[in-house]
Parts: sequence; structure tokens; C-alpha cells
Amino acid sequence: MIVDKVEISANNFGPDIPSGLDYATASLNADGLTYTLTFTEAQLKARRISAVQGKVLLDERGMIGYVEAVIAQGTSKMKIYYRESSFWDKTDTVIIQMGAALEAQFTGFDFNQFWIDAKLVKP
Repeated sequence: MIVDKVEISANNFGPDIPSGLDYATASLNADGLTYTLTFTEAQLKARRISAVQGKVLLDERGMIGYVEAVIAQGTSKMKIYYRESSFWDKTDTVIIQMGAALEAQFTGFDFNQFWIDAKLVKP
């Protein structure tokens, strides 16, 4: 996964890591502007849930109607991703945007906790 280089504090730069992302290493690329993140097998597994697990949990929590309304108004990529993906990756921009929308809409919604709970859903 490639992420941008950002200023973390005055004259202190590092990778722009999505909130809650667990990674093994971050290496500055030759362009000097981006980092490549690497993941252990366990980290890769932890960042993915099946689309069925996600949708079932959204339904159980009464959020699926809201998500589908947001998707209907969203980009083509969002629509395809939601309808066609067999798994959801926590680091994908569509998923990150949806997590932020849910956190803004539903008091107490925690994207990271949702991911943990979804992994326990038996499809």
C-alpha cells in the first residue's frame, strides 16, 4: 500500500496512515513523497471482512438503509464496490469515506469497533 508523506509536526515527516491502520513497516520511496507500507499476514487478514459480514452487521444495527442511500448518491466506484465486492478492505478509500459518514451520522458509531464486530458475524 502506498501512502503520502506528510508533516507530522514541525520538520518531522512520516507516512499519512489512515486512522486505526496497523502495519508492519513503512519505507520511504525513491520519489521522496510517498511511503510503501507492508503488512504481516495477520494484519492483512484483520483488515478485511466479507461484504456479507459488513452488510449483515449494518442491517442488525439499523444502518443499512442509510448506507444504501449514501451509496445511491455516490460515485460509480462506490456503487460498484458496494454491489460487487466479495470483501471489504478497511484501508480502501470507499470504506474509509463510508466509515467517516457513519461516524458523523450515528452518535457512538466507532469504525474500528464495527470492523472487530463484523469479523465475528457468521455469514
